[in-house]
Amino acid sequence: MLRVLTPLLAALAAAGSALAQESPWVETKFHRVHLRNGNFIDGKLIGVRETDVELMMPVGDMIIRKDTIDRIELMKIRSLNEKPKLDPPLKKAATGPETVKTPRAVWKPNVIPTIDDTLRRNLEAIFSRFKIATREQRVDLIKDMARQENAAPYLAARLPGLDEDLGLAVREALIQMKDPDANPYLVSALECDRLFARMQAIDILAEVGKPENCDALRRCLRDESTMVRVAAMAALTRLSDADTLEKLVELFLDENAEVRSAALSHALNLGRKVRQVETVQEGLRRALLDARGTVAGELSWAAARTGKKELWAAIASHLREPEAAVRGAVVEALGALGAPESVEAVSQLFRTEDDKGVMLRLAATAGKLKTLDTVPLLIEWLRNHDSDIVSAASRSLFGMTRQGFGTSYEKWFDWWESVRPR
Repeated sequence: MLRVLTPLLAALAAAGSALAQESPWVETKFHRVHLRNGNFIDGKLIGVRETDVELMMPVGDMIIRKDTIDRIELMKIRSLNEKPKLDPPLKKAATGPETVKTPRAVWKPNVIPTIDDTLRRNLEAIFSRFKIATREQRVDLIKDMARQENAAPYLAARLPGLDEDLGLAVREALIQMKDPDANPYLVSALECDRLFARMQAIDILAEVGKPENCDALRRCLRDESTMVRVAAMAALTRLSDADTLEKLVELFLDENAEVRSAALSHALNLGRKVRQVETVQEGLRRALLDARGTVAGELSWAAARTGKKELWAAIASHLREPEAAVRGAVVEALGALGAPESVEAVSQLFRTEDDKGVMLRLAATAGKLKTLDTVPLLIEWLRNHDSDIVSAASRSLFGMTRQGFGTSYEKWFDWWESVRPR
């Protein structure tokens, strides 16, 4: 197949050159070798042999075995003879907060900016040495890369096509450079179909710390990759982007458990950083009204972490969830929140709950709420046949009253009869 493609690729290249001479546009052409493992390598195809192909790259020629190749494409990118403006990725329409279900749009690779020959040779030398360098030598090579003046845009544009080792090195160099001219290329990389490149671009943009990067990072909250979505949340929180807060609140009920957990955690942290905790609290209250099952338990704990006692009613509304594990989580959340108003709801569950795990949590929560209303309920549990429940009730009674009657129902009952309000 490659023998057939080669004349065709040559013809296409010649046609492209003729068009470029009659147009103010500059056309960049290269060959993309798609490997069977899903990766690809960009360069110029200079030889096709029986068992391999030869690709010319900035770091030197590369030999690739045919049995590792899926296909080869000729890539052509046209641009005005000026620094490229990456408008299409920046103007991608919003699709809502839910996980993207449609295939990723075709990404157009970055146009590699032109650099002077001296800089190009310096970077090629660093790239070549990096592959055979020791760990200590690689640290020095990254520093050398970061010291190359005006190299940041070129490195950022190359990032999506680099292997992981070299990509990580370029990431470290770009973080050290903090050159804003690299930003358009990094923003474009957020749209590429390679997970590794998207993750590195997010990390660099977060470290560089430019507010203008936040619009592009917020679009990553809808990425089909959970890793990218979570990384984008962390980056936006690090950048203290107040406009992200509502987006995180929308993810409190996301179908993906990892996304929900990250959204809750980062929303709480970001809310404190930008002094908009009320936005998070109101978002939690609304989400709790719609939540069911495991999600209700997760949200209850997040609401307790805010310390906002007004949220007790939204949490307590899930005390009758069918799943014992969820009821237990809700009970613990009420104990952690410590709102006195929740005592009545907790007391009602004392009279009906029969799951041991939930009962143990109820006893502990009663001890944290420290109200006399639950004392007679705990005393009754001292008559339970399960020794663990008896011990839990005894501990809470001691913590609330400082009376040392152990697990004796009779002693606790007599004491309560002598002191209880009439």
